[in-house]
Amino acid sequence: MTYSQWKTTTEPKVTGTINLHKVFGENLDFFVLLSSQCGIVGTYGQGNYSAASTFQDAYARHLASHGFPIRTVDLGIVGSSGYTEENESAAIHVKRHGVARIEQMELLLLLNHAISNPISQAPAESQVITAMELADPSSGGEETAMQRPDPKFSHVWATNTSHSTMKLQTGEVNVSAVLLTSTTRQLAVETVQMALIDKLSRLLGFSSEDISVDQSVSSYGMDSLIAVELRNWVAKQLESHVQTFELMSAMSIQGLASIMAERSRLVPQTLFKNEEAL
Repeated sequence: MTYSQWKTTTEPKVTGTINLHKVFGENLDFFVLLSSQCGIVGTYGQGNYSAASTFQDAYARHLASHGFPIRTVDLGIVGSSGYTEENESAAIHVKRHGVARIEQMELLLLLNHAISNPISQAPAESQVITAMELADPSSGGEETAMQRPDPKFSHVWATNTSHSTMKLQTGEVNVSAVLLTSTTRQLAVETVQMALIDKLSRLLGFSSEDISVDQSVSSYGMDSLIAVELRNWVAKQLESHVQTFELMSAMSIQGLASIMAERSRLVPQTLFKNEEAL
């Protein structure tokens, strides 16, 4: 993310909110800010939008602590309106982060409440968070992987998860278990390749049979948002790492699988060292 991209997204919410308060001063009967659930749960690839939304929530709490009639409404998906309603891929992306949907009538009722009751009894009450559907942390499902903490801190939460009980499944194969017990480089690479194809088929809406290992991931129409999601899946489920530019490059899926397998902490590194020695 460039500094220009950061400013383009944060300034309307940050500078705009402050300017509105300065212009109207203390004479308002109510001041309602439409924020986002992204400020609560975050979303991969949109740290700028999440930060701007968090600012609005914090600003409202600060003013509310001084008796100012202000509230924020943290929205997710609003039925029949908005960007996510018109873009299915965007809706799927945010739902995986725990963002749920409310209908327009529910939003209007929330706004009516915020306008009719602008003064909060406590600063925390100035922030209204709409529907959220967070996954069960112990489920091991795809949504759980998306809602994990930052991979940089995986050493903290990984201690609570046994590889033998991880539920990442491709057909009847427990990928992490196979990687941990791999005896050859070929088996490790083929296992990663199989898991990668399975993940891509679900992310991109293709049948696994229609994805060729000789083609690049980008050739199947993967955008930057999906690339970020895939990168974080690799970090969580394969305990490997890959850069977004590598995913978006012309490198074949087979080549990517080989790199991921070699970098994976699940794969015995002796498999690759032995090959180098040969």
